[in-house]
Amino acid sequence: MKNVERVVRLIIEGFGILATLILVAMMMVTVCDVFLRLFGRPIIGSTEISCAMMVCVVFFGVAWCALRGEHIRVDIISGLLSKRKLLVLDSIDNIVTMVLALLLAKQCLSQAMFARQMELKSLMLEIPRYPFHIVTAFGFFLLFITMIVLQINIIRGTDQNVVQSVISEEDKE
Repeated sequence: MKNVERVVRLIIEGFGILATLILVAMMMVTVCDVFLRLFGRPIIGSTEISCAMMVCVVFFGVAWCALRGEHIRVDIISGLLSKRKLLVLDSIDNIVTMVLALLLAKQCLSQAMFARQMELKSLMLEIPRYPFHIVTAFGFFLLFITMIVLQINIIRGTDQNVVQSVISEEDKE
């Protein structure tokens, strides 16, 4: 099981790094577009390019953030709970996220098939939309797999992704 988890973590880390590289490229497109506007020569379709890149950044990075425990947490309740109750709350969160991620992945694949069948494209550059629906579905599927890994770690008692409340850490000092 450890080898499977290691492979899953490696794949998700790889897509997280890919998301970071796409973010850098998106920033470069935006900077070049702004710079070229000074000369009256903006990049045609730069907004469409940035939007397409943003889809990749978000959905290649969502599982990576979950795996690292870096999603935003509302700790009003979790700061008051014991570690055991916090693990139960995290388990409920993981299971709900698993179900929703799988449902959303399925729906995104349906939308991809529809977009391909209807030949939906962006307005200016005519970029096909269906690949980005597939990226979205893949991102939700990676999130689903990540939640399985996190839940298994909770069950085994090796949960390394429980983020302690910043407020409770400050109260201890």
